[in-house]
Amino acid sequence: MRFVAIAMILAMACGKPDRVCGTGDFVYRDRACGAPLPGGTSTCSDVGDNLCHLRCASDADCPAETAFCRTLGLYSGGDFNCNSSVRICRAIDRDDCRAGLD
Repeated sequence: MRFVAIAMILAMACGKPDRVCGTGDFVYRDRACGAPLPGGTSTCSDVGDNLCHLRCASDADCPAETAFCRTLGLYSGGDFNCNSSVRICRAIDRDDCRAGLD
């Protein structure tokens, strides 16, 4: 119990939400990789905020502070940010990908 309290205090101090991830949540960790270079190697980088986001089907699933159920585009190891996608509750009214890609 003491560990949970300390973790929540540290999260608030770092500007991170104090919400604990649930089993249906999405942790935004992604990997973007460019086209292979000569020799077959490609450059990859980590993308995402490593925070837990509530998955949703509609705005009704979202709390007031993240009121918009919208599409988050994912690289999924490729060079296009909509190779895959997930619907999460967001604070901004913006979809990353065109309709039909999620």
